[in-house]
Amino acid sequence: MDIEIRTIALEEFETYFGMLETSFGGHARPEDLERERRVVEIDRCLGAFDGPELIGGASAASFLMTAPGAEIRAAGVTGVGVKPTHRRRGVNSALMRRQLDDVRAAGEPVAALYASEGGIYGRFGYGLASFMCSIDIERERSTFIHGSQPIGRVRLLDRAAALEAFLPVYERARRERPGMIRLDDKRFEYRLAEEGHHGPEPRRYFYAAHETADGMDGYAVYHVKSEWADSTPRNELQVEEVVALSPAVYGDVWRYLLDVDLVGRVTAWNRPLDEPLLHLL
Repeated sequence: MDIEIRTIALEEFETYFGMLETSFGGHARPEDLERERRVVEIDRCLGAFDGPELIGGASAASFLMTAPGAEIRAAGVTGVGVKPTHRRRGVNSALMRRQLDDVRAAGEPVAALYASEGGIYGRFGYGLASFMCSIDIERERSTFIHGSQPIGRVRLLDRAAALEAFLPVYERARRERPGMIRLDDKRFEYRLAEEGHHGPEPRRYFYAAHETADGMDGYAVYHVKSEWADSTPRNELQVEEVVALSPAVYGDVWRYLLDVDLVGRVTAWNRPLDEPLLHLL
């Protein structure tokens, strides 16, 4: 099988995105396509072609990643997939080889990804970078240790105001944690997009800002999943992101999240392994 690997053209992106959705067992939706258009780097989208047919792809995003004492360039690998009609024929291997060659030629010392199937990527030189923490707490048992006192207040913002106000807080926080990446306005909005969750309706977030006399110094983004049992509310508060500029602010933000009424459980995914909340309860 003669497969051509090349960068796609701008006018091929809709076909490219539809092919990737197919490779993940889904169907491309117009709203998802437009969301991806806002952040895609066409010159980093590699397509695999079987004659005129686009049958595989691999993309990357250009990031700056915080490292101890510095920032380094990093390739955020994403959108790697092959149509089910062309699996197990070396297409993905060819895409990965070309992508890594491009990453090296660009002078990027790091390529990183979340792997949908972790067993695939070791053969290309990828390895385990870090563990992550998931949290599942019964709200009624979420008592803080004695001596914890609030230092500020929390208020809810609408989405537009939150995106503008939260990004500078994120930027200050990410400089202190190795592995975090710099996000511009478009990438930050993409990170907190309410559409694209493959549900029947967009996921609507709440945006909670923490403030002290010195200004905004932390925030939380969360969604409340409605759930009732025997006419009793047992909603699940799903934390999307928590960012804080000090331990005290961090405690305030989590105390707010654990005090939202009508909630039975508070859950969070993709939290740091050294999550301080474990020492506050």
